[in-house]
Amino acid sequence: MVPWLISALSMCAFITCALAQTFTNHTVDGGEISGAIGSWRGQWDLYESELDYGGTHFASNGSDARLIFTFEGVAVYLIGPKFPDTLDCTVAVDWGEGHHVNMTNSSGNTLPYTTLWGISGLSNERHQLIVEKGTSENLYVDAFM
Repeated sequence: MVPWLISALSMCAFITCALAQTFTNHTVDGGEISGAIGSWRGQWDLYESELDYGGTHFASNGSDARLIFTFEGVAVYLIGPKFPDTLDCTVAVDWGEGHHVNMTNSSGNTLPYTTLWGISGLSNERHQLIVEKGTSENLYVDAFM
């Protein structure tokens, strides 16, 4: 075979393999979260709301409220409504630097679920997302993607 033809065929095979590796999103909402959480701390209760992704969320008012969501992938997002009351949390990936997430809507009404926080560019392996109580009295967790 002609050397340039071998190079061209090899390049086509490489591109095909690279394109075949795709990522998919999986969303885990309130009702499904309990099976995906590696660790819970504090008292948690399940609630229903039409403003939540999937219609349910978990909430805790315990002073030590925390959960650890274990996932495999290159990105993770925290999804939930925004509230007129002061509500926030702190999130960290793999016990790294914590990020403050403001879940308050200052306009005075509750907004339906939206992406509250996210990170991408992670290595494609198992990670832990740690969600802890912020400065507010409650911790509210709706969904992860």
